[in-house]
Amino acid sequence: MRPVNRISLRTLTISLVGLLALLAVLAQVLAAQYFRGAALAAQHQSLAHIVEVASAEVLRQLEAQLISLGTEFQNRPEFKRALSRFQREGERDALPVALQDPFTHGFVGVRTTDLVKLRIFDTKLQFVAESKSEIDFPPGLPAALLKQASNREGANRLKAVGALWPLEQRAYYSVLLPIGGLKLLGYLEVIADPTINLRAIEGMTQMPLAIYGGEGRFLEGSINDGNDNEGKLPIETTLRDSENETLLRLVSLSDVVQLNKDWQQTIWFAVIGVVVLISLAALLVLAILNRFVFKPVDAMKQEMARFAAGDQSVIVGTHMLFEFAVLADAFNAMARELAIKIDQLKHLSRYDSLTALVNRQHFDLCIEQEWRRALRSHEPISLLMIDVDHFKRYNDYYGHVGGDDCLRAVAEILRQVVQRSTDLPARYGGEEFVVLLPNTPLPSAIALAEEILAIFQQRNLPHAATSLGRISVSIGVTTCNTAEACSPSGLVESADSALYEAKHAGRNRLAVAGEHGVISSCDDCSCNDGKQKPA
Repeated sequence: MRPVNRISLRTLTISLVGLLALLAVLAQVLAAQYFRGAALAAQHQSLAHIVEVASAEVLRQLEAQLISLGTEFQNRPEFKRALSRFQREGERDALPVALQDPFTHGFVGVRTTDLVKLRIFDTKLQFVAESKSEIDFPPGLPAALLKQASNREGANRLKAVGALWPLEQRAYYSVLLPIGGLKLLGYLEVIADPTINLRAIEGMTQMPLAIYGGEGRFLEGSINDGNDNEGKLPIETTLRDSENETLLRLVSLSDVVQLNKDWQQTIWFAVIGVVVLISLAALLVLAILNRFVFKPVDAMKQEMARFAAGDQSVIVGTHMLFEFAVLADAFNAMARELAIKIDQLKHLSRYDSLTALVNRQHFDLCIEQEWRRALRSHEPISLLMIDVDHFKRYNDYYGHVGGDDCLRAVAEILRQVVQRSTDLPARYGGEEFVVLLPNTPLPSAIALAEEILAIFQQRNLPHAATSLGRISVSIGVTTCNTAEACSPSGLVESADSALYEAKHAGRNRLAVAGEHGVISSCDDCSCNDGKQKPA
């Protein structure tokens, strides 16, 4: 008897079914593994984007803190006296002592800012004096900061600039602020170690964080090298300078234990389902697998790839086998949570937390867009630059809480006056506000400025520290009739010049800027009759 004759049909059938079941189980395992890899890749890319946005927000907040610190330091009497002696007599000895004062007596934000050094440079960016430090800093400005600060002209020289730069396997963040206000006397460099600030990313992302230098040296963090990191997905983000050199590496750990459990559960359900179906009919099993396994996996892979590419509207379908529906629900929940966090971070990056108006950064983007639109449509574009009169006196008299209430009241009045959806009121910085008016000629812009002055007069908000007895504002008005004749920065400079003229003429008034400078200014609501008096 031939050996083949000893094999029964039942045995052959069971063997074939077993082989098909084994192959099907193997296929299911590979598909689940592929799906898990795709899910981890999408999660990694999404979380990396969140960490990147969070780190940018932390550095933006650090820059704001350093600007505030530098501004406050310039108002200290010791520094003013030392700077005055240097300006009059060329005496530098008092400057290092004054620069050391914040390290000795403290400063605002000392708990959240790791201040390293203060340095003074003249108007030509040449080193003058510095505070003491255990770290030996080169005498000149960091290359990243010098690149931004050099070759600036006009009002741009009065703007603060900041940069992240390397020194001896560490990274520092510097902000360069002008000294002397509109009359530039020099520059103050405020240097801080951003490591303590970057630790805030842990709270923003709810993930443990480790910070490494550009060459891999551990600097700060809560991540251990032991077995506690099992079941965690490492998320690495790099912070680079303008030369694309890696300065810091941020490594976060995302918990994927539940994802691994869901993956293992999926494998078991798939194996049991496949074995049962194959026992009925191999062809039916293949058809069902093709319909309910492979096609849904491909669809989920495509949808997850879209999500990883930035399409947050993607929702992984749940009309599939239970095992994959569990993973789809988990992924959808994660995607919704990530979308909410990204939206929150975007909102924080666009709006001023105190006044709820758009912030300076978002205003700069909007004025660029509106200028380009005006360039295409040949429409006029106007800008109001608004400054709260004697705001420092208000702060000194009513306190910082009262000052915040004052700024919120000004913002509320601007929201009340600005009715068109195309117009944009924004907080420009400190007590300064701007109103961007697309497709608005000069008379309409002046009328809106007069309405703002009138409302402040009607509201009669108290300001006991001024002779007027109420809160008032000064407004600079400018209009560009053809976008080709100006630029966004030129429009801002023109409005700022008009604002300066309004304040110089006595405040509580508006001033109008023309193509050849400030052409007119007028008192509180007195321009309605069309009579303007020269500035």
